[in-house]
Amino acid sequence: MKNQYLTKKQKNDIAISILYDWSFGNRDYPSISTVASRISIDFISKFHLNYVYKLLARLRTMINDIEDEYVLTGFRNIHPTFVEYYAKEHGFHISPMKVITQ
Repeated sequence: MKNQYLTKKQKNDIAISILYDWSFGNRDYPSISTVASRISIDFISKFHLNYVYKLLARLRTMINDIEDEYVLTGFRNIHPTFVEYYAKEHGFHISPMKVITQ
């Protein structure tokens, strides 16, 4: 049986990739549909369901960190450049794609 757990690095890389894609859009506050719409069913079905919620929580934490670190006045001011800087500073890998697949 394959490992059904994502590592901390994998969770961070997926969350930052979703955040990067999100930063190009209309930027409503991220919800469960934000995460679910960017991850393929095949990918997420291999893991426990609560990973979608954990990814959402991690995504929102990253948003708060970026707001604080770059002194932004709200989540709508987060642009892809800020996400790229944040990822580089924290050693995260961005995979800019609309749907993360295997």
